[in-house]
Amino acid sequence: MKRCVFCKSSENITKEHIFPIWYRNLNKIELKTLHHLSFEHPTQRILSSKNISEMKMKLKSERRYPINSLVNGYVCKKCNNIFINKIDGNAKDIVSKLLNGNFEKGDFTEENCKALSKWAYKTVLTLCNPNTINFKKLIPDSAYEDFFVTKEVPDDVIISLGKLEKEAKNTEVLWSISQNFLFEFSPHSSYAKDIVKESTFILNQKKSNLSVTMSFLKKCNKDSFHVILNINGFLLRVVYIPRTDLFSLRYDNGEIIVHPKLTSKMEDLIEYENMMKFMLNLHLVYKGIER
Repeated sequence: MKRCVFCKSSENITKEHIFPIWYRNLNKIELKTLHHLSFEHPTQRILSSKNISEMKMKLKSERRYPINSLVNGYVCKKCNNIFINKIDGNAKDIVSKLLNGNFEKGDFTEENCKALSKWAYKTVLTLCNPNTINFKKLIPDSAYEDFFVTKEVPDDVIISLGKLEKEAKNTEVLWSISQNFLFEFSPHSSYAKDIVKESTFILNQKKSNLSVTMSFLKKCNKDSFHVILNINGFLLRVVYIPRTDLFSLRYDNGEIIVHPKLTSKMEDLIEYENMMKFMLNLHLVYKGIER
């Protein structure tokens, strides 16, 4: 029996459009076919800075996702018309400004950042679901239920804003969904002593030839997610890591944290050559807690 992903009701299950009609009308990115891209990993597990700068994205799968018919078929009519419609309506002004490219310094208000964060999180929840796209389940059912009950984005979900260069903004993919993070060790970490090559590591690896240390650290982050939405050249990053007692996030530069608290200014935005360069701006840092 179908049940709503948010309220768990089995009544009046509808198809919720991931992107509302006003978004679809303003979107300028060609979406005849969307590609699922992933890192083209080198054979080694520990990556030097040179390896990282040369990394590319490869096509992992290809499937038609016409934006007008991209839906999640497990949302009830009540949640669709009230809960989600309110989130979309509150964010319409700020997201429309991003889509039109007329986003200005004065738009960074607490109210706008809250509306943008809720919209980004709602979009990620409905998009990153096996009922919507051909991708493994990343987000647990409890996240949908908690969002519906609290009507708030959890404080352990970090949302930030970046920007693509003008030449790339309408040629990039609409989203990136992964559990990939650049991984670093604190110099005080006992684990760092076990790593003799480099301290940067792409955490989400499927192959099994990982050390015991790396296997443990990967297991700690098995429920994490790292999603980037491309809004006509503005990039919304939505990140969750489950073990904040063990890990912290480090952003190199050029993006603005909008949730849980606005921490930067619009002047801090720099333009990125492509989405992958923006993705690699974020590092997952092991804090160095002793074993």
